[in-house]
Amino acid sequence: MVARQQRQPDDADGVVVVDDGPVRVITIDRPARRNAVDSRAAAALLSAFESFDVDDSAFVAVLTGAGDASAPAPTSRPSPAAIDDRWATTVQDRWAPPGCG
Repeated sequence: MVARQQRQPDDADGVVVVDDGPVRVITIDRPARRNAVDSRAAAALLSAFESFDVDDSAFVAVLTGAGDASAPAPTSRPSPAAIDDRWATTVQDRWAPPGCG
């Protein structure tokens, strides 16, 4: 059995990263907030995925949330001022399936 290794726990940003062999589990751990992603959590998620991107020992990243519920998706696009361009561009350029975005 492969030991789970926690790589960057930080309760302040609400994101926990755990390695389980070649699987990296990234958990949004803000159940009291229904795992809503604020700017600190978004920055932590970006950091977690950037770290995954350059780590040759991690083959699969799983994004999950803690607790029983999640925040509802917004029904309208947030204002441009609310979007971190670095986050949006990184996600689209690196991880979006071809033809998306």
